[in-house]
Amino acid sequence: MLRNTLLGMAGLVGIGALAVAQPAGALSISIDSAALGGSNSVNDKFDNLGSNLFGETGEYSEHLSSLSTLNAGGSAGDTIGSSVAAATRYAAILAADTGQNNNINRTATSNYSITFTVTAAPTAMYELTIDTSRIGALTRIDDTNTSRQAITTMGAVSGTVDAIVDAALGLPGISQNESINSNKNTPFSQTNQLVISNLTGTQTITLSFTWTSTVNLPTATAATGNDEIAIRLGLAGTQTTRVTAEDYPGSAFPRTQANDGHFVNISAEVTNIVPEPGTFAMLGLGLAGIARAGRRRAN
Repeated sequence: MLRNTLLGMAGLVGIGALAVAQPAGALSISIDSAALGGSNSVNDKFDNLGSNLFGETGEYSEHLSSLSTLNAGGSAGDTIGSSVAAATRYAAILAADTGQNNNINRTATSNYSITFTVTAAPTAMYELTIDTSRIGALTRIDDTNTSRQAITTMGAVSGTVDAIVDAALGLPGISQNESINSNKNTPFSQTNQLVISNLTGTQTITLSFTWTSTVNLPTATAATGNDEIAIRLGLAGTQTTRVTAEDYPGSAFPRTQANDGHFVNISAEVTNIVPEPGTFAMLGLGLAGIARAGRRRAN
């Protein structure tokens, strides 16, 4: 009788050990680096418009870009449902303005990478979610009220995970090609999501993104000069007196600058806790003890 009782107690101890043997730990995520790539077009500005708006004979163009970390990461307990997050923002402006009889065509490449690390206890299984979005506007300002062709193009975003292209990080291209004789603005808001499941331990991952943008005012005469064109992606241009297409918030088409850009939001969530091998052994011992005690009572 005493032996049966001891075996039953051993079974309860084994099962109890399974419940309490989950190791204490923390789920964490951190941005290790965020940097513009080698093919990212350098910030530049060309301005020879002069001060007399309708006497302009030159041209203006500008490209600016920047990359910032909005949330460097954090940590949370290793329990099912706990989560951590990090985020970055790439911002840019590409703009052009032509004087009389001038054509203009400017292209810029956006290219950058983010490296981040997720850490969890060996027994924690987690899911990684990467949300991307590209938000902004294609803006055209007609300074002459005379019809003229305007072409604005943002190429498709190509995204890679550790140098391997993944369609879930990509975004489609955007293009406007039309004859304008009034101010026009085309907002865009694109999103995509990559989910990687059943991860464990420490993972260091590098994401890279690239695309090409173009602004083009191809056919100008004395009557159709002075038009402006811009791709607004979260940065304002520096020409504040004569070029308005690149402004924030913008007088013709106001936008909130901080809400525009290419955003990457990374989150990790614990989805399961897998017991250590030693815990399984204790569970087996406990269940065997209970079964043996049950057989002796039956006899």
